[in-house]
Amino acid sequence: TEKEKAALMKYSEALIIASLFESLSLVLLESFACKAPVIATAKTEVLKDHIEASGGGWLFDDYNSFSQALQQALTDEAEREKRGEAGYQYLLANYTWEKVLPQFDEAIESVEKENNKSLSL
Repeated sequence: TEKEKAALMKYSEALIIASLFESLSLVLLESFACKAPVIATAKTEVLKDHIEASGGGWLFDDYNSFSQALQQALTDEAEREKRGEAGYQYLLANYTWEKVLPQFDEAIESVEKENNKSLSL
């Protein structure tokens, strides 16, 4: 369930995302919401961009860098907490409803203008 997933993320040391294909990556944002830092592949541009912008985790591009990131996540509590908090603050700054809804409104208005149609209900 969603409740169980959130509990697992909240109490995890870190979330590992090794996916080579991601769009927005809701799992990354869910992890940030739970203050769980993310260990993600640098080969996925979206994950790389979010981790670099937020400081909310570690990036890896090979076995050695994955091993180093995992080792730090498991052994350095202060660093893990710092990165978890950074991801959380990034989420609050960029992905709350107050931030996202105006962007949807702008997108809808743009499509309406382009097509001379109202999409309002």
